[in-house]
Amino acid sequence: MRKQLDSTVQMVMDIYKKPVPLQSEIANPFSANKRQRKKKITIDSNHELPENVQDWNTKNFVDFFASQYFDFFKATYKKTYASDCTVISEIFTFFEENNQDKLQRTKEYIEWAFINNSFVTKTSGVFIIKSLRSFMNYFMQEKVLNQKDTNRTINIFDDVQKLASQGKTREVFAKFGIPIAATYFSKHKSINEKDMIAGINLLVDTLIKGDTEQKNMLVEIVNKSIDRSPYPESFNLKDWREKFPILSENFNKESWWKDKDYSGKPNFDVERFL
Repeated sequence: MRKQLDSTVQMVMDIYKKPVPLQSEIANPFSANKRQRKKKITIDSNHELPENVQDWNTKNFVDFFASQYFDFFKATYKKTYASDCTVISEIFTFFEENNQDKLQRTKEYIEWAFINNSFVTKTSGVFIIKSLRSFMNYFMQEKVLNQKDTNRTINIFDDVQKLASQGKTREVFAKFGIPIAATYFSKHKSINEKDMIAGINLLVDTLIKGDTEQKNMLVEIVNKSIDRSPYPESFNLKDWREKFPILSENFNKESWWKDKDYSGKPNFDVERFL
């Protein structure tokens, strides 16, 4: 009983800890040595792209988006590198977290967005780089996960365990979503469902009333709860939409929201969680 109480108190107390900064792009210190003789692709009179997408940076992707924009709409896209590169960095992080080649997948994602520009525009109301924030989950599930070998799974347990061992409870929820986090803390930290729900309610209440950074963390929690689906039947709080209706009330108008989990088999290794 004492062990269970201590674990529950620790999880609740962790909620009040300041979240660490979100993962950002880390520059390759050796990349400068590779730029000397690389072939370039001219996209307009002022810009060139390295021939190999593995040599592209965020600014290259903004230029690529602009060139695609002109090809599709015969109009000039007004680039704002500061904000546009931030979105590209977020896309990089998304694909990295899903064990994908972030550069190749980002290029494919931009190409997919232009092919499906009517869908993107209808859903988001406008077709600009910022619009790409809303369709990463859809692209990942429908165009990547559903086409890969169903026997291949991502090992995420070690990452969950590492964050939890560092006392970063909120980061576990933000990076992996409610069902995965709840299952881990239930099975490996002996926290019962009643205390788990109370802790998550406290977390949600704290973040929803917090500053911009905290509210963004809540968006990540909800987003990842959807994105990491589907889940095994034995996982905890798969019914998080019903258990925490305030999340649906606040996010069900977002383009990435789904009333139900994705179908199919989990894309991560579930055995170590159970």
